[in-house]
Amino acid sequence: MTFLFRIVDAIRAIVPQTFAVGVKLNSADFSTGGLTEEESYDQIRWIDEHGGIDFIEISGGTYEAPAMTGSEHDTRAERTKRREAYFIEFAAKVRNTTKIPLIVTGGFRTREGMNDAIHSDACDFVGIARPVCIQFNLPQILLDQKIADKDARALQYDIRGSQCFSYIPITGTRSSVGIFWHNWQMHRVAIENREPDPTLSIYGKLFSILFTKFKKIMPFIFLLLAILHASSFKELLS
Repeated sequence: MTFLFRIVDAIRAIVPQTFAVGVKLNSADFSTGGLTEEESYDQIRWIDEHGGIDFIEISGGTYEAPAMTGSEHDTRAERTKRREAYFIEFAAKVRNTTKIPLIVTGGFRTREGMNDAIHSDACDFVGIARPVCIQFNLPQILLDQKIADKDARALQYDIRGSQCFSYIPITGTRSSVGIFWHNWQMHRVAIENREPDPTLSIYGKLFSILFTKFKKIMPFIFLLLAILHASSFKELLS
């Protein structure tokens, strides 16, 4: 934790007191040899004792075991599943460990689920990530009281073509594809200046990437073929 605290202190030394500084913390890595829940309790206590932190954002998992996707290592209680949040139980447990405001990210899809998490006093804020990648106006929908609770929810979608990756015998393959898919959505908006596309197919996107890469190396391929052809022609003449 020394490295983290040195970073926090360095940031605090150059920003005004009104500048919010937060820490993202895994509740657990859900992988062999990774961070355990008990170790996370200790880290939160140390962060609280050190000070200088305005909020702690709680999530969990790694790229190998991305628990926040809900596709693997899903051992949540039924009550927690109904409340949507993947890490709300962990947040509730550490409430007595720190007075720092807590943000829980992962699994939130409806206004009711978010309200339930906050009203349970397990967290102070909720974070939404993946749904906003394809629905930028989701916060407006959630905050608009003219919209009924049953309609105040994230757009439901499936990642087309991701199912086949479940058969690849490598841990987290399908979940990783989901991460890339959402990154592609952000790339569409930020780089390509296009709207998000919930119907975007994994196959179509992979083909597009390969085709783009192939076009870039085409001149080198033609040059190589020309050299080989010239060499062969020279051998025939000799």
